[in-house]
Amino acid sequence: MQQFRTAESRKKAVQQFLNSGQSATEFAKSKGLKRTTFCGWIEKHTTAGWKAAKVESKASEVIRLFETGMSVDAITNALKIGRLTASKILIDANKIEAKPTHVFLDPDGQSRRKRIEILRAMCQDKLTRPMAADKFGIKLATIKSWVTEAVFYGQMRRLVNK
Repeated sequence: MQQFRTAESRKKAVQQFLNSGQSATEFAKSKGLKRTTFCGWIEKHTTAGWKAAKVESKASEVIRLFETGMSVDAITNALKIGRLTASKILIDANKIEAKPTHVFLDPDGQSRRKRIEILRAMCQDKLTRPMAADKFGIKLATIKSWVTEAVFYGQMRRLVNK
């Protein structure tokens, strides 16, 4: 019985099958596989190739529509393709940026990363809440809510209770 542990070996088996002229049942039996398992490999292999060909055939149309001023949402509706597919085509063609253009902010205007940095500094420097509020120029109520939330979720030990 042959081992098919890697995706590459399974892909080779499907290629051998397509070139062999045997039925899926006969081929699977000759390789010591269950027919249903092997048919799953065939479906995955042919579906992946079909999807890649579909994307490739629509790429020029996506780029053309984008250059005429259509939004990504309008393009996906017009061509009946997924938003991620259209976005990937436009990113690959250097028409849009791959990076997010926004930063998630807390209601107080701080980014999550900045909040974590402040909480870490509080722990490392053993700052009380009022000291941290003064040092970082943030309202005391905001610092208190951050610490309460971090303690509640187990992200921070109760070092500062003042």
